[in-house]
Amino acid sequence: MIWYIPEVYDNIGFEVPVISDPDLIQNCCEYNCNSYISRFGGEKIEGVYVLKHNNLELYQLVRHFIIHDGKDYIDITPFDDLRDKNYFIPIKINTYNLFIQSLDNINNIINQENESMYYVYCYIDPTNDQPFYVGKGTQKRAYTHMYNPIDKTKNKNKTRFKNKLEKMKEEKIEPKIIFLAQNIQDEKIAYDIEESYIKQYGRKGYDADGVLLNICEGSRPPNNKGKTYKEIYGEKAEEQREKRHKLQLEAGGWFKGRKHSEETKQKYKEKSAGITNANSSNITEEQLLETGKVFCQHFNYEISSKKWIWWCTTKDIPTLRKTFRFNGKDILDVFVEKFNAIKKFDSMLWFYNPETQQTWRCLDWELKYTYPPKGFVRGRGKIK
Repeated sequence: MIWYIPEVYDNIGFEVPVISDPDLIQNCCEYNCNSYISRFGGEKIEGVYVLKHNNLELYQLVRHFIIHDGKDYIDITPFDDLRDKNYFIPIKINTYNLFIQSLDNINNIINQENESMYYVYCYIDPTNDQPFYVGKGTQKRAYTHMYNPIDKTKNKNKTRFKNKLEKMKEEKIEPKIIFLAQNIQDEKIAYDIEESYIKQYGRKGYDADGVLLNICEGSRPPNNKGKTYKEIYGEKAEEQREKRHKLQLEAGGWFKGRKHSEETKQKYKEKSAGITNANSSNITEEQLLETGKVFCQHFNYEISSKKWIWWCTTKDIPTLRKTFRFNGKDILDVFVEKFNAIKKFDSMLWFYNPETQQTWRCLDWELKYTYPPKGFVRGRGKIK
């Protein structure tokens, strides 16, 4: 079991007994409460019941309704596990469930909005009801495995999950896909939940009695920032350091063959002397600020260098570029100061055609002005 009912957390919420009627229906708490009130009266209370992860500092809030009969609180909805109590918090959430790492400041946490809600999914073989793969994703990620073809040139051990799907497809068996956790706002939490399920089921060939075809314990990208060679490579640290040093020497050092052109040198010289494109153009500071104000308004004051270049191009203003300087400051920093704009990171999205395997990509905000080619679907991760 991964999730269990915790004890009351610092007087946030309360325990409520589960006293269910045989005529009531599982997973239909609101209907059950309405039915109860129509017969016996009382008040319907909206909130969440709380579950805690058995080895992570992680809580799951599940949207739920209970009854207040004028004296006591009662949970009248039956559960599969025949539980006799729930930990209930009378608070509203906008989704079916929510995952958070602490119940402190719960009101602020549940009101945070995130455009990308993550989930953890599982593939199940319907012939034996056994899970064989666990993953984490957003949008249609859980279904893309069904359409991506297998690369026969790769090691079979690395593609055993897709080999399984290919075999099931040949036998006309469609795998079941279930969602183990949904509506996860924090990607780190999604990775934690994914890894906890992989450890619970185990990996075939790696863990005792493992059943999953996952190669790794999770899909979390590695982060070696700030780590030493010893921390990254262990006993092979010196070997890797020597190998890297040898490659650098063979290449003639980091900067061999990299020489700036005379034109580039002149640009750097002008910049270091305080000469900028802004000062040498025919555009006044007032015109530049007016253009910037319209630009910021157009993008709801969430700006980036790529948006600025795109804006200048579409408005036939070739001189206003990313490298534009204004009184010694980057032009975007000027917009931040003058118009309270916010510099936002541009995310690259990519799409592919399941039949031709052709790819197409664009920036996230560009989808407002362009559309993927016909037959292309959203891809996840790096372009292969």
